[in-house]
This record gives sequence, structure tokens and C-alpha cells, in this order.
Amino acid sequence: MKVAHPFALLALVLVSAGTAIVVVRRQAADSPGHASERADYDALVERLGGDEPAVRDELNELVGTTSATLDPADRAKVNALKHECLDARILLAIGHLQLFVASGGEGMAYHFVGAEHHNALRAIAGDYPSAERVIAIRKALAQIAEGFDIVCQPPDWSIKVEGEGSPPLPILNVLSEVHRFFPPGDHLALRINPRVPAFSANDAELLIQLDRFWNSANVRAVLPPGRYPKLYKNGRIPPIPTTIADYQEEFGAAVIAEQRILLPDEKPDAEGVQALNEVYGRLEQFLSAIVTFAK
Repeated sequence: MKVAHPFALLALVLVSAGTAIVVVRRQAADSPGHASERADYDALVERLGGDEPAVRDELNELVGTTSATLDPADRAKVNALKHECLDARILLAIGHLQLFVASGGEGMAYHFVGAEHHNALRAIAGDYPSAERVIAIRKALAQIAEGFDIVCQPPDWSIKVEGEGSPPLPILNVLSEVHRFFPPGDHLALRINPRVPAFSANDAELLIQLDRFWNSANVRAVLPPGRYPKLYKNGRIPPIPTTIADYQEEFGAAVIAEQRILLPDEKPDAEGVQALNEVYGRLEQFLSAIVTFAK
């Protein structure tokens, strides 16, 4: 009589001193549950464009960097993940990821972030963002992260002001000092072309870093509330202050004023002008990504 069993039996024969010893080990076979999880996974991959390696890589990153609270078994599996996952079954063994896959990602925008990150992201995305909105915001955040990284690079320039006293150069001061607060190791490289409609912990960490940047003493000296009131909300500049677009002309004039202090001649040296344009251009690229976020 053949007995159905959810496990496959593997027999290993050891031969020692003419005696055969059979060691039987149970190995889990594909159960209906495993098949269902794989079917859900394949359906999700198809829905997200059909590029299974790309989706697998992104899911690996999302769960591998998650700030959500995990049970001990899931946390152990997540901690064991490698940078590159070549087998989706490793990911599907993680219960937290199984829930996301089973739902097809619907309504799970904040599944991979904890409470603090959830609050930071909800402030810009709302309570129940659509899949399309999540993807659009993640792409925009990646552009902002790229511009912020450029601003935070250690300066490859120096300014020597001759004469008595130092003229006020608050914008240049920000560009020369910001790397001290956000060293290269702290920079976050976000996905330029995300496929999965769920925020990552790194998306939220960028917002936390931006909040620190905008509300640092150096930046607030450049953008005091009395002069730029629309930038502030409850006494702070939000992480993505899109209202800075309302002050583009005024801020541009402030940059020109600093450049004239640095190059006071009526016909400044062309190389000096180019060098200053490159320095201040770092901030311009970052601010452009901020302004574009609202569009």
C-alpha cells in the first residue's frame, strides 16, 4: 500500500566493517503552501514588469534593510541574507516578505519600514498612497539623494579672503562645512528606477538626514524664518521644502551677491567665474531636485 506523505525520504548508506547502516533523513518537499507562495511571487513579478532577477534583487534589498519589527525567526533569516540573492525561495522563507508577496503589494507601501520611518514617509506620501504614487515618490527621492550627495562631498576648493575681516558668505559656508555633518559613509544611494511599490528604510533615512540638514544652524542662517517664512512649518523647515520655489529669484540674488564679494572686479577672471559657478552649481542641482518633487 502506498502512503502519501508530505515529506520525501532520503536514504544514506554508510558501509563500515562490512555492515550497512541506513540513515533516513526527512527533507521537506514542495507542499501546497510552497507552491502557492511561488505562484504569488510569479504573479507579483509579472505585474511588476516580468524582470524576475531585478524584482528579486529589489525585494532582497527591501527586506534586508527593513526597519519594521520582525519576529526572531524572520530576523535571523534577514540577518543571514547576502547582498545578492540568487534563489527566490530564500526570500519566500521569510514570513514578513511572504505577506507582501501574497498581497501582490497592494496597500503595503509601508510594509518594510518601522514606526519612525512610517511617520516620516507618511508626511510626504499620505496614509494610503497608490502603487503609482509610491513609485513616483521613490524615483523623486533618488534624484534628491543624488543632488544631496553632491552637496555633501568634501570641497575640492578653498577660498582665501585678503584684507581685514571676513565678509558674510553664508551660502558658501554651507557648501564648505556640510560634509562634516554628513560624511561620505552616511550617504544613501537610492534606486533610480524602483519597481516594487513599497518604501525602503533608506527612503525614510534620507528624509531624516534632510530634516537635519535644513534645520542645521548654517542653513537656517542662509534661510532665516523672517526672510523666508513660507519655508517653515511649525518652526522647522520640512525635509523637502518645495516652497523654496517661491524664493528662487531672491535666493539667486543672494548667490550673485556672494559671487561679487569673491570676484569684486567689474570684469572678473573667466576661470574664477567658472570655478564659482561650479561650486554654487552643486547647490543648484540639489535645489532643482527639491523643486521638481512637487511636480
